[in-house]
Amino acid sequence: MQPAHLADGHAILCLNSGSSSLKFALYHLGEQTEVPLADGAVERIGLDGGHLWLRGADHAPLREGHGDFSSHVVAVEAAFAAAQGLGLPRPAAVGHRVVHGGSEYTAPARVEPRLLTTLRQLIAFAPLHLPGALQGIEAVAARFPDLPQVACFDAAFHRR
Repeated sequence: MQPAHLADGHAILCLNSGSSSLKFALYHLGEQTEVPLADGAVERIGLDGGHLWLRGADHAPLREGHGDFSSHVVAVEAAFAAAQGLGLPRPAAVGHRVVHGGSEYTAPARVEPRLLTTLRQLIAFAPLHLPGALQGIEAVAARFPDLPQVACFDAAFHRR
């Protein structure tokens, strides 16, 4: 049975794909509440000695492992696999931290084909971060094709 404060609302997964890491957090959003459920990371993507960890809302370790994570796609899949069987809810949507959306995307935007095309065209402006963000978006779409995804742009915070 779900605790009373989690009876309403839905789960939102947040992903932050860096140049060699993937950080993630799952939150339960209710009408008046925001409750962290779990967070974790996959570190050293594309490098030897990768590390994956996942901890619960109380910061207690839930899963930990080492391996080689060749891409952000592999890292996202490993994070989903680590979360399986832990009783965490399926996300209702995913938010991605994305470094740059160009002049066209200056506020959070739903991930759609036109946005993905624009992000691919902008890789030269953020070659360390945009490829990982795109891989993360594509990995989520492959695993959960019906899940809405939103990109939130760092560069948008610097515009006025």
